[in-house]
Amino acid sequence: MASAQSWSPEVDFGWLHNDNVTNSIRQQKDDSAATVSASLQQVRVLSRDWQGSLKLGADTEFWRDYSGLNLSQFSAGAGLRRKFGLGPYATKLDLSFEGFHQLADVSEWSGNGYRAEASLQKRFTPQWFGRLTADLKRLDAKRAVYSGTVGTLTIAADYDLTPAWRLSATAFYGEGDQLSWCRESFPEFIAKGPQWTDGIFGGDWFPYASEGNHRGASVSVARAIGDRSALTVGYDFTESRAPKDHLFRNHIVSFNFTHAF
Repeated sequence: MASAQSWSPEVDFGWLHNDNVTNSIRQQKDDSAATVSASLQQVRVLSRDWQGSLKLGADTEFWRDYSGLNLSQFSAGAGLRRKFGLGPYATKLDLSFEGFHQLADVSEWSGNGYRAEASLQKRFTPQWFGRLTADLKRLDAKRAVYSGTVGTLTIAADYDLTPAWRLSATAFYGEGDQLSWCRESFPEFIAKGPQWTDGIFGGDWFPYASEGNHRGASVSVARAIGDRSALTVGYDFTESRAPKDHLFRNHIVSFNFTHAF
């Protein structure tokens, strides 16, 4: 690799509220979390059409009521970009792969995983920018119920209202393993024997995994603050469906402050 740039650090501080952190079909519990993430990235120009990148990252979340949901991840990855054409309107293909180690307050939720992603991006006008992304994520946790593989396809569009304001929208569909929590006292689990409880929600709540699909959409508004900082307000809606017509929904509101050094 040639023409290496210096490492570029970035930090993000956020807050989010999820109205169904149990991912339950009944007795949904809500909670809020503070989030912090940091990354270091280096881009290397390989040729006129190719770029490579290296990235190190760390992120964590602190939940207000249910601290057992707290997760932290440390990751390292590499990416490759192919540019088709010249100028800002050239189509770009990004390929990336990263491995990560997850630490959880519930030790059985800790483990190792990977994330692979392919993204096709294009700017259509000075205001409109679109991208199509496919990603695959795998986690191997200490306890099988927390392990799983999920694949997701996302289509997104950004519109720059002004040089400082950006409106973004996404729609996504995915399939794979889903983690939910249920209670032994729910009718479908009565007389099936005791389940392993992780203590996150207390009482007789226990985690279980199932294969299913999820779909949803999100919108956000970002305001640039100078050349290196931005504030973002977002709303996400996800609907997940598992076997036996189990259906649960998540509404998430988030606020983020991002700064690049």
